[in-house]
Amino acid sequence: LSAILELLPSISAQSISSNFDFMPLLVSSYPDLQPWCVRECSKNEPQFYFKYLSSLMHHEDGNDSAKREKTLVKEWCLMLSSPEKLDLNNVNSSVEAFFHVASKSDESSNFYHRDISFLMDISMRMSQFGLALDLANEILSDSNIRTDKQSMLTVVRHLRTIADVAIRGNNGVLNTALLSQVIAFFN
Repeated sequence: LSAILELLPSISAQSISSNFDFMPLLVSSYPDLQPWCVRECSKNEPQFYFKYLSSLMHHEDGNDSAKREKTLVKEWCLMLSSPEKLDLNNVNSSVEAFFHVASKSDESSNFYHRDISFLMDISMRMSQFGLALDLANEILSDSNIRTDKQSMLTVVRHLRTIADVAIRGNNGVLNTALLSQVIAFFN
């Protein structure tokens, strides 16, 4: 660990110009090597930190205890929902990674800390309205969340936004499938 800590400031720059991939070494060092150390050392290379966090949180090969950390899951989901800030080439891979966390129908979601209200907010931010509706249904099914007035107001606000998107449609064509799902919630 001490060797990694000593090399960490130069690893992000070296990994770009080197053929050696440091990611598996950094990921296997968790929790001894905390993500904030990697973030601090890669301030000039945000792609490096995103790649590290994505490896750490990967649905199959990631670290299970890291996936249970509320702050790490939230930070990663926020990064996934802001691909323009990270200049990512493949937005679809960000959406797919987010689905592994947020979609209850994905078995991988069981391994992550899931703040359902937060995940619904991120789904809306990513324009993943079908997933947002699934999460709204999950919120309504959970008696602990359902009794929280703020959560319910957020669900209603998101449902109104989805209804508005459905009415505006795609190129002026009404999205009746999406609109019917929203109307079902209001019934």
